[in-house]
Amino acid sequence: MTKIRLVLLLLACLCSQSLAQEKPHATGYVPSPFTKALRANSKVKHGPSLTRLATLTLPATYESPYQIPNQNQGNCGSCWAVSGAIIVSMANVQAGNAKGDGSFVASADTVMWCYSTGGCNGDDASTVFRIAENDGLPINADVGEYKDTGRGPCNKTAKRYKIDDWGYADTNGDGWSSYEEIKTCIFQYGGCICTNAAGALNDGEAVSTSRTSRTDHQTIYVGWDDTKVGNGYKGALLMKNQWGDWGFKRNGQWGYCWLAAFNDGKIAASGSSEVMWVKVNGSGPPLPPPPPVVMPLLGDLFVENGKIIRGELSIGGINYVARPNGTTSAGVPKFNFLYLAP
Repeated sequence: MTKIRLVLLLLACLCSQSLAQEKPHATGYVPSPFTKALRANSKVKHGPSLTRLATLTLPATYESPYQIPNQNQGNCGSCWAVSGAIIVSMANVQAGNAKGDGSFVASADTVMWCYSTGGCNGDDASTVFRIAENDGLPINADVGEYKDTGRGPCNKTAKRYKIDDWGYADTNGDGWSSYEEIKTCIFQYGGCICTNAAGALNDGEAVSTSRTSRTDHQTIYVGWDDTKVGNGYKGALLMKNQWGDWGFKRNGQWGYCWLAAFNDGKIAASGSSEVMWVKVNGSGPPLPPPPPVVMPLLGDLFVENGKIIRGELSIGGINYVARPNGTTSAGVPKFNFLYLAP
């Protein structure tokens, strides 16, 4: 009788473990009531610069070098807070303020524990960015590692790190970003928040191709591959999820998934919806410079090997001033040309 009970107990434990493994992963995206106004503001503030960024020539494949170790939101519906904190952390790595070894991870718990947010019941990453821009966020190393619970003690004394700017990756403010717009923002800002349908994401290396308008989850984009092609799509975005060992492993890290870029410009699993970027201390590659001066223009001003030798000038309302930069082989003072925005 004792042996039978032991066998039954063992079977019960195995079944319990199996059910636990089959439990759906937590999500947590709930649209912000301020989204429409935030998008409109982003369009006015960032639309022209995003349009200018679109002129950049991008490589066929790219993966952000500013990623931090994989995070796990656990059983809490905090995808919005964890993914938002990851993007804030990556922006600081890109700006040179931190290393990508996991020593700098912005605190998602601070967002949930110190502010009136949705906590484990869900919210939007824009909430994280507004807090990070106004008050700043501490890092886990100073306030404790993430705990998958919506409420806890608020540390009010730890050092905080602010972001300088954030916005949406669509130039027209309609909430939908094209493949090219998303690629540009990944390249410029190191990564983007993406809003998607959790059930449409492939747990493996196969490219996700599900079309749906439903959104219940937020993750991040960290790269792309234009060479991935298939029926109805050309190119794919590399997404990183915060579900522990879900997805496929890349560079020693779990959590990756590919989302197809359809021929109509939309991304699989609603991945073109509400895409957002973050900026810290002028992070990112420089914008394309104005056309260089290639011939003499004023008096004793002339150019040698692309550098202004003497003088200063104004062309079409754009001002250039000379900055000393040594001398020529003949002993004539040389100057770099410094661009001043009109």
